[in-house]
Amino acid sequence: MNYGVKAGLILEDNSIAQSYMEMALRESFADITIELADSLQAAFHLLDRFSPCIALVDMELPDGSGVEFLHRLAVDAPNCTPIVVTSHEDDEILYSALRAGAQGYLLKNQSQHKLVQYMQGVMRGEVALSPKITFKLMSYFSRQERIRVEGGIKCQQVDCLSRRETEVLSLIGRGLNGKQIAVEINVSYHTVTTHIKNIYTKLGITTRAEAAQQAILLGLVQ
Repeated sequence: MNYGVKAGLILEDNSIAQSYMEMALRESFADITIELADSLQAAFHLLDRFSPCIALVDMELPDGSGVEFLHRLAVDAPNCTPIVVTSHEDDEILYSALRAGAQGYLLKNQSQHKLVQYMQGVMRGEVALSPKITFKLMSYFSRQERIRVEGGIKCQQVDCLSRRETEVLSLIGRGLNGKQIAVEINVSYHTVTTHIKNIYTKLGITTRAEAAQQAILLGLVQ
């Protein structure tokens, strides 16, 4: 079936994985035109002349992160359906990709047949998440609810954070790391780490991924 998919883009620097994704796309959508990119810059150049309906995006590239490309897609090809296909299960990468607009997050260890099923499902409006990723998301929200019920979160309002802590949390939600935050707000890296420790303590969290989620829940990220 076509599902209205006429053009696809694959951003992947590994030639074997690239071929695997290309075969899956061709099996999924008849007569699809496919463009290949092995770096962020190559993919950016493609977007200048090519508007994909679907994009398969790896997260780790020789010149940056696939998250950067997801942000670019949201601006230059808003009707494109981006699906992450990666070997990374890291929480921070996962949540950054979903915040950047990924409509699926699939791991490379699944069969080509399963990848085809996931891609066709996304075009029907279904969710494309590998079982491990689904488990991660379910565990996260279950843990957050348990913490909330048990009173582990010491505050659920921005009011419990100082103005600077609120600013730092919002920047974490935007995907900035500690050094980037220090430059953004013109303070030392040591000062930023102190703010982050205070934020973790006040919100009852322990990871950057949880901090990013809290920034979203508290309305600090648009």
